[in-house]
Amino acid sequence: MSKINAQQKINSRLSNKKRKVSPMYLIIIIAIALILVGGIAVYAFLGVGSKAADANSYNQVVTPDNVKDILAKMASADKNSIGSYEVNMNTTWTFKNSSTPSSDAIVSNNATNSNTVYFKIALKDGGKQVYKSPYMPLGSNLKNIVLDEKLSAGTYPAIVTYYLVDEKFVELSHVSVNMTLTIQN
Repeated sequence: MSKINAQQKINSRLSNKKRKVSPMYLIIIIAIALILVGGIAVYAFLGVGSKAADANSYNQVVTPDNVKDILAKMASADKNSIGSYEVNMNTTWTFKNSSTPSSDAIVSNNATNSNTVYFKIALKDGGKQVYKSPYMPLGSNLKNIVLDEKLSAGTYPAIVTYYLVDEKFVELSHVSVNMTLTIQN
């Protein structure tokens, strides 16, 4: 068989065997890719790689040179990060009228938080501010809250914004949460 004939046979076989990729094959490849991405995301979320670093932090030798650093780490271990805030409140507040204290409004600044906080409540429709709290030190809570503004009877979608402040009452960060105000009369 000549070289030309052999080449022609090879070319004809190659052109006849163009493969079509089946949809099932593509679905399997996509499923495997999603499983791999999901596994990586779970691994990163759980912080599996950081467990060794956490274990080593308990096996430190205390010396006169590092005692202050270790005590500072221990003191802040049970606190939330600076700039974060654990919100403890109910999201629906009910008032007999806008001049009386709410029967169910409760807000707490947990002792596990790291900052003093205050908050403002504004109506979603128009942004009118209806309440501003006093500063709340760690471990404090507010009850019997009375609105600063008069509202007629009805249900008002509102936004409460918490402002985290430092020891000089300078704002560090803030976070907003949806809530509902109900004025009965």
